Amino acid sequence: MRSSLARLSTAEARLSLALDSTSIGVWDWDMVSGDVWMSDSALAVQGFARGELHTTALGVESYAHADDYVRWKRQIIRCLKGELDLISDEHRMRHKNGKWVWVMEWARVVERDADGRAIRMIGTRADMTARRKSEERMRWLAVHDPLTSLPNRGLFDDMLNAAILRCDEDGGAAGLLFIDIDNFKRINDRDGHDAGDRALCMLADRLRGLFESPATVARIGGDEFGVVLPDIEPESLMKLAERAILPSDTGGVPVSVGAALYPHHAKTARALRRAADAALYRAKSAGRGVAIIFED
Repeated sequence: MRSSLARLSTAEARLSLALDSTSIGVWDWDMVSGDVWMSDSALAVQGFARGELHTTALGVESYAHADDYVRWKRQIIRCLKGELDLISDEHRMRHKNGKWVWVMEWARVVERDADGRAIRMIGTRADMTARRKSEERMRWLAVHDPLTSLPNRGLFDDMLNAAILRCDEDGGAAGLLFIDIDNFKRINDRDGHDAGDRALCMLADRLRGLFESPATVARIGGDEFGVVLPDIEPESLMKLAERAILPSDTGGVPVSVGAALYPHHAKTARALRRAADAALYRAKSAGRGVAIIFED
């Protein structure tokens, strides 16, 4: 008997050590007492150490995110009834520091009484926060410029198409501005690429403050920026274009601006981009530092 107990104790110690040396935590829910035992690695997911958190089945709701808990609880109930063999759910749990961490949990009923009622459930949990942040970062980078944090060309085109669609459905007009830094190559050649990057970031910050939502400011390539102005009054387009060239509103970075209006100057998004680009070319040819609206 003692030998059997010793072997069991050794096996439990080995299992505990193996679990705590990985990032996978284990929990064991005794439904008779209501207590939930958690391994050290399971507690660590939420930033707790042994003895800092008394876990019970009823206490889970207090540190589970309300938006996720209903779904998670529904799966548990189905599993207890025998309708679901394995629970698998990714949800948020409150960390010791008050922030939310993403946790992936798997669980199943491992013991039932003579009447088939579940009396014990065992599960594992893994911290998915880092993976979630990485995925969110990848999604963000797919539609943003990493230098200026502005939307990139892809997202800009989507917003322009959405503004035009809204005009087609509800009427009204949409404005488009193309903004270029004057003599940007000279800044890079004279002061270096770091100075060029600073000029880009400075202009991006100024434009972001100048054109607030629902406008969209984007870096669409090199030293060129674009602004989509949905639901704009036609007479306001030139005022906004001229404001964009003011040194006080561009952080001292000299720019030229080309503007075009939908549906007055073009009937498609592609044609509107060409019109704004043509206006920008005229602005640069006119001596730079000016704003020009497209003319046929």
